[in-house]
Amino acid sequence: MPKPSPEELAAFAKHVAAFIPTTPDELLQLIDSQETAIVFLGKPSCSYCRRFVAKLFTVSLNKQLTIRFTDSSNKAALKTFREQHGIKTVPALLNISQGKIKFVCNSKLSEEEIEAFLSA
Repeated sequence: MPKPSPEELAAFAKHVAAFIPTTPDELLQLIDSQETAIVFLGKPSCSYCRRFVAKLFTVSLNKQLTIRFTDSSNKAALKTFREQHGIKTVPALLNISQGKIKFVCNSKLSEEEIEAFLSA
């Protein structure tokens, strides 16, 4: 996979800057506390993540959604979490509600499909 250009990295950083940074430990706390949250798992070096985050960013603006972002660059920190929940790849979009996680790992989702997933 080719290295991302500085422009691609800057665009990714701009998009995730609108999201709330969330550590793997904070993810577990969200689930344990029965909170509702939308979390994007991804990393700047992943071309699929860069493609997906632009669409998620637009959806978050249009629907005024609060999105959290967990950088998956540190695989070790997320390993147990991903194994426990069967999240094999990124980008992953998590919809956490009442201690349960629904997720989708598909960078090809359209903005409409992202909206439908989040409202299901």
